[in-house]
Amino acid sequence: MKNNPVVILFYVLVWPISLPIAIYRAVKIKKKKKAYDKEAAVYNAQLKIDDQYWSVWSKHLENTNNIGTLYTIANNLSDPHSPQMDQVIHLCIEDIKLAPILKTYWEKSGQSLPDYYSFSRLAKIFEKRKEYDKGIEVCQQAINLGYLMDGTEGNIPGRLARLIKKSRTASKQIQA
Repeated sequence: MKNNPVVILFYVLVWPISLPIAIYRAVKIKKKKKAYDKEAAVYNAQLKIDDQYWSVWSKHLENTNNIGTLYTIANNLSDPHSPQMDQVIHLCIEDIKLAPILKTYWEKSGQSLPDYYSFSRLAKIFEKRKEYDKGIEVCQQAINLGYLMDGTEGNIPGRLARLIKKSRTASKQIQA
C-alpha cells in the first residue's frame, strides 16, 4: 500500500494542503467555543442576578401597574385630594422605597438606569395639589439616586426646575 501511486500522490499533493486547512478549522472551532463559553457565562451570571432580584422586580412591576390604573381613576375624578389619589401617593412612596435596590440590579446587569415611573408620577400629583415643596423633594430624591429620565424633554431635572419656579410664584402670591 505504501508503494501505491495514489497513496503517494495523496501524501505529496493533498496532505500539505489539507493539514493547514484542518489546523485552521480546528483553531476557528476553538475560538467559536471560547466565544460561546463566554456568552454562556455572561448569560448565566445575568440569570443569577435576575433570580436574586426577582421578588423586588416583580413587586415594582405590580406597583407600577397599580399606580397607572389607580391614577387614571383618580385623575378622572378631577380631585387631586381624593382618597383614590391618596392611594396612588401611598403606592408611589412604597415603590420609591424599592428604587435603591433596583438601581443595584440595573448596575449589576450592566444597564443604564431607566425611567422610574413612580418618581415622576408622585411629583406630578404634588404639582396638581400645589404641594410644590413635596414635589421638589421627590425630584431631588430621584436625582440623588441617579434616576434622571422621566420621558419629558427636560426629564427629572427639568421637572425640578418647573416645580421650583411654581413654588416661587406661589410664595410671591401668598406674600402679596
